[in-house]
Order: sequence, then C-alpha cells, then structure tokens
Amino acid sequence: MLVKTLGVRDGPFLMLEQTIEKALQVFEAVPYSTLPVTDAQRRYQGVLTLRDLLLNAVEVDRQSEITPLVSALRPLSESDHVEQCMAPGHHDIVPFVSDANLLLGFVTKEQILNRTSRHYRQLAEQDRKLLESSYNGIMAIDSDGNISLFNPAAERMLGRRQTEVIGKHISFLDPNLGLVDILENPSVTSGVQVTINGKSILSNRSPLMYEGQCVGAMSVFQDISELESACAELNASKSLVKELDAIFESSYDGFYIANHEGRVTRVNPAWEKFCGFSRAEVLGKTAYELVQMGCYDKSAATAALEQKKTVTFLCNITNGPRKGNQVMATGTPIFDESGKITQVVVNVRDMSDLEELRHQLASTVELNLRYASELEQIRLQNLNIDGLVAKSPAMQRVLEMAARIATVDSTVLIMGESGVGKEVVANNIHAMSRRKSQPLIKINCGAIPENLLESELFGYAGGAFTGENCR
Repeated sequence: MLVKTLGVRDGPFLMLEQTIEKALQVFEAVPYSTLPVTDAQRRYQGVLTLRDLLLNAVEVDRQSEITPLVSALRPLSESDHVEQCMAPGHHDIVPFVSDANLLLGFVTKEQILNRTSRHYRQLAEQDRKLLESSYNGIMAIDSDGNISLFNPAAERMLGRRQTEVIGKHISFLDPNLGLVDILENPSVTSGVQVTINGKSILSNRSPLMYEGQCVGAMSVFQDISELESACAELNASKSLVKELDAIFESSYDGFYIANHEGRVTRVNPAWEKFCGFSRAEVLGKTAYELVQMGCYDKSAATAALEQKKTVTFLCNITNGPRKGNQVMATGTPIFDESGKITQVVVNVRDMSDLEELRHQLASTVELNLRYASELEQIRLQNLNIDGLVAKSPAMQRVLEMAARIATVDSTVLIMGESGVGKEVVANNIHAMSRRKSQPLIKINCGAIPENLLESELFGYAGGAFTGENCR
C-alpha cells in the first residue's frame, strides 16, 4: 500500500516560531509523542518529540522558541510503500512531503507496524502454501535437531504423517538425509542420492543461517525412482533409434522420407547411389520441386500424397550422373490417429541391377539346358541299343539327330531305301523318348491296300469295316 493512501493528512504539526509553551498545548490535544515541524511556508524542517520538549521545559524559559529542539528525520514521499518503511525508532510518526518538500501529512508508527505485520503474515502464508504445494519434499530441523518443517510431499515420499514428526528429533525419523551433519559442518551439499522406503531419493541440503550462526538445516529432496525408470526407457529408445538408424543407413534398398508437404527430410546412401544425387541436394526440397528440376520424370511421394495410398511405378532418372537409369519406387503414406498424412516413406530399387540379374539368369538357364542336351547326347551315343553299331560319320550323324529328336514331342518321318535300318532307328528314338515305357506299335504299310492306308494313318470310325454302325 502506498503512503498517500494511508497517511494522516491535515494532521497537527508545529512551526519553528512557536514557543515551548504553545507546543506543550498542542501535544496535550493529540495522541502522538512526535510531531512534524515546518517553517512559515509549510516546508518540512524536522520533528519534535514530547520527551525532548518536557526535558527542556524544566531547564529553559517556556516562552523560548522550539527551533533548537527540532531533530532531523528523513521524510517519506507519497509514492513510497508502507511495507518498505523502516520502523521510525522512538518516533511514533514518519512525515511525508511533496517533491517541493512541503509537508503533506504523516504516517503513524502504529499504521506502519500493522501494515508491515499484515504484509509479513501474507508472505508467511504464501510461503506456507508454496511449501505445501511443492512437488519436492521439504524438511527442516532446528539447532537441536528437532523437526520444524515437514511438507505433504515429504509425507508422501517418507511415509510419515506431519503430526507424527513435527517437534521430534531427526533420529526418530532417521531418513538418512544427513541434516545433523549440516548442523555440525554448515555447508551446502547437493545431488546426494539415498534409498528410503525402497525409493531413490535425490537430496539437496543447506544450513539455515542467522547473523552468522547456524540455527538449523533444511533438505529439499525428490523421488527419482520414476525418473530413473524414464531414463532407462529413454536409453532403450536411444538404443532402438540408433539401431534403426544403422538399418536405414545400411539398407541395400534406397529410402527417402518426406513430410506431409512432400518436403524431403531424410535419405539414405543407397538412394544417393541409385538416383545419383547427394542428400545435400535434396534435403529441404519438396518432391514436386525435384520433378520440376528434372531430377526424375515422376515421384512416388507426390502420387502417394495425392492418392493417399501406397503407389508403385517405374521412374526414369532424367538428370545427373545416373541419367537414363530406371528405378522402381514405392511410396507409402503414414497416417496419424485423425487420418491425416504425417509423412511418406519411399522405397527405391535400382532396376538396372534387377534387369542384369534377369539376363544373367536367362543366360544361365539356357546354358544349363544346352549342357543337359549335350550330356544326354553323349550318354545316348554311348548306349548300344539292340546291338546297333555305327562307325561311319554319316550314320553317327543320323544317330546324333535321332538322340536330339527323341527329346521332342513331335511326329518324325524316317526315309530311306529298304534294308538301311529305318525300323532300327525308330526303335532307337522310342527307347530314348519319354514314352519308352509305353508300347511301340509297328504297322507294315507295304502290306496294307492303298484304299485302306489313309484310314490306317489318319483314323476311322468304329465299326466302319464290320458294318455294325450301318442302318
């Protein structure tokens, strides 16, 4: 509260030219033992106490002026706070003046003390509420080691009620907080970790000093059990993040991640290798900008953002050292709980490597088939079927051709003069075919009449020769 709202205005005051007799009369009419003194223009000059006036009234003429009895007392201004005023010693008032040093009134000692007392009571109540609402435990002992402060957080952490411990010696609680040591060796210690009731407690301890003497000790402590658990989870999360980073960076597939705007936030070395651009060139740019810059002809990230689903297609690199390279890109949107896209993960695979592998596989298969055919021919050449022996190059070529033909499911026409071994070659082909376990039906076409040969070669209806199907 400001002085101007509390002070006594237009109160009694004395003037320098007044006599001791007149001053005594003024004091008799007021409840104050000190009064302000001014000059004729009401400029403040000091104060006069009733004690000084009475002492001098005995020794000097009462008609003498009070000027020699006036003592100095620093006045207040209207803008001063009453709570900040120092008690005026043996004076029961403190004058307050204007900027021009004109007396405006005075504040009584009783007003100052009441207001100051109320102010400190308010501060004490605020401190009490602060201590009680503190999440940290707070405990204090006096110089004898008796507990004088024990807040609700301390109750919760140490498992004791305030009513049980207040006034008891610290040994009754024995929380292992070391407050007695602080009394014996007043110094601040911090970060002391102890275990109480199975909980990890971190304590800061400090002495309570007054006029250079240690009058007590205080400990502020907190339960760090949950913090330790959180730290363990954090370390596990860091380890997992480090592991995922290692996987991301060492993956053979290319990856890049874009936010909900399509702005690239991360790429891995494989993506740099496949696409031919460094991460410094693309980080911070949007997938739309990369297409506009001609880095590649289309973007899986933009397609995933627009279609809001996983999209896969082939992209052509149209710029940079990998120009002309083709990659397969898969863009996968990631949604939050409200269904909004938070980021897009793009997986990129180099199709040139896959194409090379496909060609290599096709060549290997073709080579294996050729080797298998040649091995089969060699095996068949070494067979001696039905005592067949061929020494001439021409006959050996016939048998090699028969071996190749035997692996094919097709009709074979064997021509040659009578007695050259056509039937033997046919038997040889049948023996080397997949149907070697099935019977080989031989038909002597020379013994079949010409009008029946067509039916024998191309088939006939059942009963055509017996007339069973005729009406």
